[in-house]
Amino acid sequence: MIDTAPLCIVHPKLEESWIDWNGHLSDGYYAVVMIESTEKALACFGVTPDYPARTGRSVYTGEIKLRYLAEVKLQDALRIETYVGHYDEKRVTLHHQLYRDDQNVLAAEMEVLCLSVDLSGPKVCPFEQAVMQEIIACADKNGLSPDRASRNLRS
Repeated sequence: MIDTAPLCIVHPKLEESWIDWNGHLSDGYYAVVMIESTEKALACFGVTPDYPARTGRSVYTGEIKLRYLAEVKLQDALRIETYVGHYDEKRVTLHHQLYRDDQNVLAAEMEVLCLSVDLSGPKVCPFEQAVMQEIIACADKNGLSPDRASRNLRS
């Protein structure tokens, strides 16, 4: 259980083609389901679809870690909660928790390392000041404790 409010909550809908022969969500689609939460979180920081054209920068995914904890089936109502983890001037980590909403069962966790990128390189660069200020503000309200954020999905 996390003691801060989530940055955003998404209620994804599954597609029948994402279900494998065992009757549950196929491995890669856990990431597909949770990536919408990354986009919503980035929008909270001011990184929206027009951001590259406006700034010459973007945000790339540097790494994803995914932990499967319980099966997800087509009929399951789902909820994804997103929290801010570690950050610095060039990167921010988002932590997504996928729940089977009707039973409040944590089914999966995904950690996404988001990198600020100068598109002229492309190369990693510091976030714009306004984006960094939003990351800091969101981390204060919607962040994981330093202990929780440093677990890196291992416990």
